[in-house]
Amino acid sequence: MSSTSINSVITELFNAPLQAAVKADAEYLKIWAQWLTFKKSLMFNKDNGMPIEGIDIDEVLKTAPIVELNGNIDLAITMRIAEVKETNGSLSGGLSVGPIYASGTYGISKQSTHESLFQAASTFVLSNQKKDLADYLNKHSLTIATASDVDNVVTKLTEAANQLPTK
Repeated sequence: MSSTSINSVITELFNAPLQAAVKADAEYLKIWAQWLTFKKSLMFNKDNGMPIEGIDIDEVLKTAPIVELNGNIDLAITMRIAEVKETNGSLSGGLSVGPIYASGTYGISKQSTHESLFQAASTFVLSNQKKDLADYLNKHSLTIATASDVDNVVTKLTEAANQLPTK
């Protein structure tokens, strides 16, 4: 972190909560895909892939995990910025008169330091609303009527979740 700029720190401070919310959404999709895979055998006949008699698919979808995230996020950072300057110099010389020789060296060293602190803080009120699988499928025009529909929806949810670039 020694080469981190103040600009990159401020950018990260404000981007981190939003990136976390997007990653959380991708994880919700993966969880729903796992849930649908788990529930598939409880909803559909293995022989023909049609719903088991008496099973209301819409009612089963309403039992999927519902996520509602609300909260405050407080982020802060303190950076110590230090500067050290060092200056060195020397002068040497000699004098010779006949068989007599004299020499000397004069040296100088100077050091100075400067230190300061940089502090930044941000507060976020984060709400990603209520996440409901049945509502999500409806908004994205995904329907489940047969076992193959479950496979199709699981594939689409997994693909969408995996499109999130990793940093």
